[in-house]
Amino acid sequence: MQERTNFMSDPPDEWFTEQLAATVQRERGTWREELRGRYPSWTSCLRWGFEHGDGWRLVTEHLFADLATLLGIDAPVMEVWQVKAKVGTYSFYKDTDGLSEEQRAAVEQRVAAADWEARTTCETCGQPGQLVRDRGWYHVACSAHVTREFP
Repeated sequence: MQERTNFMSDPPDEWFTEQLAATVQRERGTWREELRGRYPSWTSCLRWGFEHGDGWRLVTEHLFADLATLLGIDAPVMEVWQVKAKVGTYSFYKDTDGLSEEQRAAVEQRVAAADWEARTTCETCGQPGQLVRDRGWYHVACSAHVTREFP
């Protein structure tokens, strides 16, 4: 048996459980909650939620649907730890220890395709976009969303 080296695979502690509960509450009533509902075994460790704008919604939904097709309905458990925008790229962190080498390769290929799709999709609205820098922050935007709104 291969030793797990991913620190995120440790059993959840009280802090983790509290963070996950807060995220689930924040996502209530959104497409993010619906996606969690479709893939509960994969998203049970997604403590911070889907950390990208709604413009990448279809990138994420299509990725999850394609992974379900690749791995099958009764797929071995794959834990998704983070899905986020990071320096203008689509980052998808997961634990694929339960998958075969072929499945892992297929997952990696599909995640890479999602990253490339996101690099040309406005993170805010989903229209065609490009990597831009606004006040030191890199993100993918169309001409209407070059300047980001910060909460």
